[in-house]
Amino acid sequence: MSFNKLFSITTKIDIKPYDIDAAGHVNNTVYVRWLEDLRIRLFEGFLPINELLNQNQHLVVTSTVINYKKQISLNDNPVAFMQLIRFDRVIWVLNAEFRVTNSLAAFAEQKCVVVDLLTNKIQKPPAGLAEKLKYERE
Repeated sequence: MSFNKLFSITTKIDIKPYDIDAAGHVNNTVYVRWLEDLRIRLFEGFLPINELLNQNQHLVVTSTVINYKKQISLNDNPVAFMQLIRFDRVIWVLNAEFRVTNSLAAFAEQKCVVVDLLTNKIQKPPAGLAEKLKYERE
């Protein structure tokens, strides 16, 4: 079961010269930074970071798996897509794709949790959000 567009984002990626490694393509570590940027923008739509921080909470990545299919070079114009595909009680599961001219260059899955910054314990979603997540599923 998937969520609607509220829980997805598509954006162009701007490759910087410092993203390129000695082999002439985007360094694998750059994808992690791109995932961070995507996740922040995605969650701004329904669980803004500032709101979490005001409640002494933060979204923490518990795992990242990236599968590289095709290299991306400096002159490419990649497009990135990320969506929330599943929410299981406290675990947010996100999928992402990086494409160049509609060809899949890499795909990733991330799992995240909300953690209380004072107790360092995993938290349930803020009041009302769980219901919204159930309601917004297609």
